[in-house]
Amino acid sequence: MCCCLGACYSPPKGAEVVKFDPAVQEQLSIDFKRAFIEYWAARARLDWGVIYSMEAPHVRWAYSQEKFMQFRAKAPKATSVVVKNLKKLTDNSYRISAELTLKDPVTGKEEVVFPEEIWVRINGKWWHVWRLGWIEKFV
Repeated sequence: MCCCLGACYSPPKGAEVVKFDPAVQEQLSIDFKRAFIEYWAARARLDWGVIYSMEAPHVRWAYSQEKFMQFRAKAPKATSVVVKNLKKLTDNSYRISAELTLKDPVTGKEEVVFPEEIWVRINGKWWHVWRLGWIEKFV
């Protein structure tokens, strides 16, 4: 994983949970892969400050960091994220399909889910698009 992200790239703690299907990996830019790994490594560490900073701007419009962290405090930990498919929506956006394994913080039980995520690049920075219930119909 790290060899394809540049010689001076040091992956964050938790990056080992992120994998890319080989066919998908070749289609993604290095800057996108780094952002994706940083985001999901933060989910593996439950580092909500980093996660909040990587959510698209509409999240900060809707929630203060404190409210966001309260809302997400009991969220499950990501133990595995495998990017299975992608659709390039524009030069600055992707729809990612993944296999995500989450561990419940209370029971310890793991569950596998298959989310689709949208990522957008604005002014050179990649943002995770967390879909707010009321805004989802517009995304």
